[in-house]
Amino acid sequence: MIRRLTESDRASTLDLLGAAPEANVFLVGDIHNHGFDAPFQQVWGDFGPDAALRAVLLRYYRSLVFYGRGGFDFIGLAQLIESLDAGILSGEYDAVAPFERIGVYQPARRLLLCRLSEPMAGASPRGAPEPRRLGPDDAPRIHELRERIGEFTQTVGVEEVRAGLARGTDRSYGIELDGRLVSVATSTAENPFTAMIVGVCTHPAYRRRGLASRCMDRLCRDLLRDGRTPCLFYDNPEAGGIYRRLGFQEVGAYGILERA
Repeated sequence: MIRRLTESDRASTLDLLGAAPEANVFLVGDIHNHGFDAPFQQVWGDFGPDAALRAVLLRYYRSLVFYGRGGFDFIGLAQLIESLDAGILSGEYDAVAPFERIGVYQPARRLLLCRLSEPMAGASPRGAPEPRRLGPDDAPRIHELRERIGEFTQTVGVEEVRAGLARGTDRSYGIELDGRLVSVATSTAENPFTAMIVGVCTHPAYRRRGLASRCMDRLCRDLLRDGRTPCLFYDNPEAGGIYRRLGFQEVGAYGILERA
């Protein structure tokens, strides 16, 4: 049975999602930060014959995030996903990849999912400028920098960046050179346990100076100090080299499906 989840389902929902904490950062973070009744967010659950929760689907604006363990109602969830007309469906790779078959999404991209338990000593490059923690007023410059990155697919607007920084559910560190923001690393979906690192980027004219590594190192140390495990996913080998040097370890695969 598939139905909307409410506050009364919080404990069972978080218990299910806790089976894969790194893959479910967005789900846990969005529920922790926005609950079950926000106008831009809804959460559905699929329950088995024994009334146990076995899958969770969350809509955040026009993005969907899914997690499920074997035996969930694939047909019912596929019909719900198709009806929601979302631009992106993401989640643990093995859980979301089968939804390619409903025909509204392109084949799933498989990305490596990683976590950082503790930063590696000396991972931050010497001589790189000190990053500054960015605030809501920096949102336009963060968005503008991301727009310059060819491999990025922008799904977050300026006002959403601003809102996340203002609420404290996101945090960003950046480096400024020559009067402009040239490198940024951001965390999002922060919750008491984890945070997802997103939008790590450097202006093309300022690459290979260790700027992104410097921003990442500062951001991750900040998160770990606050008891939050930094997680991220990637499919760019060059970025992977940076993350491994910082101490990130692979823990699984993450899938992203974009609407056809």
